[in-house]
Amino acid sequence: MSLSCRLASNLVICRRALAGHAHWQNVAKEKAAREKKRNEINTKWLPRIRREARNGSDLEKNRTLKKLVDEALNGGALLPAIKKQIHIWDNLNFKEFHLGIQGQNGFIALLECASDAPKRTENEIQSLLRRHNFKFSAVQYLFNRTNQIMCQLPEISEDEIEELALLCGTEHYEIDMKDKTIIFNVDDSDVSDAVKELNDQGVTILSNSLHYVAKDVIDISDEESKRRIRLLMESFSDLLEVENVYHNVKNMDEIKNQG
Repeated sequence: MSLSCRLASNLVICRRALAGHAHWQNVAKEKAAREKKRNEINTKWLPRIRREARNGSDLEKNRTLKKLVDEALNGGALLPAIKKQIHIWDNLNFKEFHLGIQGQNGFIALLECASDAPKRTENEIQSLLRRHNFKFSAVQYLFNRTNQIMCQLPEISEDEIEELALLCGTEHYEIDMKDKTIIFNVDDSDVSDAVKELNDQGVTILSNSLHYVAKDVIDISDEESKRRIRLLMESFSDLLEVENVYHNVKNMDEIKNQG
């Protein structure tokens, strides 16, 4: 075979090899994109479903859970994954716990986690903290406990709603006209009286969940600190075990939108 023929044959082989390599590269990229989208769907819906399932796993009785399940299915979540989260509290090893975090320029955060292997979850989070220059710290005492009582919006005037809120021991409430719901933010010490008052007034309670609010809030202005906080919050959003992240940053929305 002449030299020109051998060169032509080798070029054909190289082109085929390169084409094959490019094909598998595209397959890998498509698979990674699908997995990323699936993970985004799971971390958006499954922790919320798991939290609400603590108030009852019967979809006919727990209307808030049923609404979340319907929204998750419409959003692309898979039914087997949803069912697993609804019944996960049947596992006696599944526990809730909190982890405190401290960073530079006064940043603190409190993670609300749930896992059947708390130590493993803590180690995973510690790796994230080291990567972004944060550390574990006892910060829970810097947060106030508050309850969010979600109710079906009663057909009463705005003045009557304000009066109802005061009877519940709070001036803080949020109305969602689209879903026809109202959320009363009540101090943890007043929650029993608030629930009794709502029941006495004939208001339908849909859910009652505990939240934490920082006693003091700050603005983060340092650009490097903003970058690190944004990356850390993005990392937490990828962990199914992290149910909530409470923090003391007033301009967190601004920080998240800078990415």
